Parts: sequence; C-alpha cells; structure tokens
Amino acid sequence: MHPTLIILNGAVYTVDANNPHAEAIAITNNRITHVGDTATLKALAGPETTVIDAKGKSVLPGFIDSHFHLEWGSRTLIGAQLQGMKEMPTVTAAIQAWHAANPEADWVLGQGASYALPTPHAPLTRQLLDKIEATKPLVITAFDMHSMFVNSAALAAAGLTHGTDQQLENGTVVVDADGFATGEIYELDAMQLIYDAQPTPSKAQRKDTIKAGLALCAQHGITSVHNMD
Repeated sequence: MHPTLIILNGAVYTVDANNPHAEAIAITNNRITHVGDTATLKALAGPETTVIDAKGKSVLPGFIDSHFHLEWGSRTLIGAQLQGMKEMPTVTAAIQAWHAANPEADWVLGQGASYALPTPHAPLTRQLLDKIEATKPLVITAFDMHSMFVNSAALAAAGLTHGTDQQLENGTVVVDADGFATGEIYELDAMQLIYDAQPTPSKAQRKDTIKAGLALCAQHGITSVHNMD
C-alpha cells in the first residue's frame, strides 16, 4: 500500500532520542509509517499519494493544549474578528461588515478587541458603541475574554442600564456619577449577565460552533486538548 501523504524536504522532529531529526515523513491512513530521507520516501509515492514539499520548514508532532476552553473559545469565532485592530474606524467597518453579512443576528458581536481602544487611556463606552450600532445589542469582547464593552441596547436587554444590585464575587458593571452604566463590563460574573441576556443557541448551533473551533485547532496543529469546561 502506498502512503496517503508524504512530506519531503522538511526539518522533522521525530521525538526519538536515538534519531531525533529527519528530512521526510510518510503517513498511511492517519498513521506514521515511514521516517527518513527525502529521496527514499519520495520513491514510496503512488498515484493517489499527496506529496508536500516542506521547503525546509519544521514538521512537528501535534500539540496538546493543557488548559483549553473548547466551547467558549469556539464561540469567539462568531462575530467580527477585531484582533490587532488599533483604530476605531477599522473596528467600526469590521463590525458593520459582519452585521451586513449576518442580518438575521439578534445581537451584533465583535471579538478579540484590544484594551487600547479607543485610546490606551480611555475605555470603550456605550456612547461610542451606540455610534456603531444604535438599534441592536452590540457586544465587543476583549482579546483575553475578561472584559466586555456593550452599547445601550445591550445594557437594556440585560437590565443593566443602571448597573446591577447583585453582589458579584468576580465582576464589575461600571456605573458613572449619574447612575448610568458606562458599558464597561469586567470579569466573568458581570459578563455572565450579558451572556444570560443573549439568545440561547440550539444544540445544533452549539455543535456547529464546536466543529468550527476544532477545525481551527487542527489548522494550527492542536490535535489533543485538556478541556476545562
């Protein structure tokens, strides 16, 4: 049987103390069957074999993530992806583009925002976010998943326009001097109040979200996880 996949001209790390490095690797039906030099393994290819030239790049075993939040992490793929954006016009355009592409969404979502928005010395507020989306609830989550910034519609939907009377062990809904919530939501217990106000996804939607997360893991070489949820 010919290999299903052969990777040639790579810097293969074998995890074999006696033979730690190789040029090429062959895989047959998802099992590693050969490790060696490029010339030898290239000769094993058959008509159906996929051959990849690694061009000197590293070839590593799959990574294991030892602290992983599969469903929560996968949910960050839903919404405008704001990672690396440093200017509000760019953020605004990304959110509005996602909204236009998902007109059926009850809530407008942005994911992965920097704490330097709108500036390193000022946080995102409901007034700023109302300028982006004034009708539907808008929620922007920070890159570390420890903070949210929401518009007035999101605060109203969660019953937080004037903050909360709940005693939160781990979280803060920031309120200004006039008694109105600013739109800053910090840490899990406070963020959960916003999550609870959002539509509950169906089982099918949850599965689709997790599948998208697993696909992204595989793309980046993560093949096993210790799931913390």
